[in-house]
Amino acid sequence: MDQCNAVTTVKDESSLTPGEQRILALMGQGFQRLEQRQQVLENKLEAQSKQLEAQTKYLLDLTARVSQEAAASKQRDRQLSADIQRLREQAESRDIDWRQTFHREMNAFRVEVSEKFDHHNTRLEMLEQGIERTNTGLRHLDQGLDGVQQEQRKLSTLLGREYTPHGQPPLTT
Repeated sequence: MDQCNAVTTVKDESSLTPGEQRILALMGQGFQRLEQRQQVLENKLEAQSKQLEAQTKYLLDLTARVSQEAAASKQRDRQLSADIQRLREQAESRDIDWRQTFHREMNAFRVEVSEKFDHHNTRLEMLEQGIERTNTGLRHLDQGLDGVQQEQRKLSTLLGREYTPHGQPPLTT
């Protein structure tokens, strides 16, 4: 979640290229989806915990009733004990199922987010390489232009000394 804060701390987004702004927006959306998904799972966990607490309370109440009615009927006592065991097993089974589902969904979401980040990192690296190639090309063009300008100055100087049009004094530099 700290990475989400890092994404939102970019001070001047207008200095980013549209592609970088898009990547930044996609990263922000990914973090928002991750936070939303985490909130949903936390809500489910809270609901399951409340349900487990209610079932635990129910089990405690049943146990108290069993203690009070133990003298009245051994058959009823055995039936209540079986019900209690079944509820414990169901609660334990639901808890195990929920935990497995939670971990499976979180891992799948992590893989999805990781793949998207890898894809965006690859695209960003390609953009950076393209920019570097463009900068290199511009440097070569600047160097070539400097050479042409030097040659033009040399030619202008040579032409100015050796050639003067009719009726004009020679050019001086």
